[in-house]
Amino acid sequence: MPLMIKTVAGGLAWPVIVCDHCGREIAQAGDGSYRWTIPPTAGGPPKLAYFTHKACCLDFEKAHPEPPWGVADLEDLPVLLADHLAVEWEAATMAGLLSPIG
Repeated sequence: MPLMIKTVAGGLAWPVIVCDHCGREIAQAGDGSYRWTIPPTAGGPPKLAYFTHKACCLDFEKAHPEPPWGVADLEDLPVLLADHLAVEWEAATMAGLLSPIG
């Protein structure tokens, strides 16, 4: 449930990330992290990603004791995901510049 779409000014659809612990939107990348359970062997099946506010991470892990957890800063995710998806940076940058909100 962490990647969601909300309606903003003018009825536009906007992607947001929601904390899997408290259910509130993570408004600033620096306030969040993402985590996953580490597969026991290399090449295992993909794992779900969970998103939390950094302030919620310990409580989330206590509530979900399936160790071990891999964890990374949410600020790293856009770059890694864009690289994996082979995003064309010029087109993506233009989309951001043309965005009616921001």
